[in-house]
Amino acid sequence: MPAKLLKNLKVQRLKIYGSVDNVYTFTNYPGYTPETSSYGNGTTQLGVDYSTYPLSRRYTLGANLTF
Repeated sequence: MPAKLLKNLKVQRLKIYGSVDNVYTFTNYPGYTPETSSYGNGTTQLGVDYSTYPLSRRYTLGANLTF
């Protein structure tokens, strides 16, 4: 942003940021995600995928202002 505009708004610093998590899973696995198990963390049932939910995608936007 132009320094003159920040000065008129009485802002010393402005930082705008964003990020995205779990955009895409690179795999040949036909299900939603190969890392889930609908039966918990038991070692005898790893790899069982029965209607598990996919990993959620997270978008983060933010701004830091210093007056």
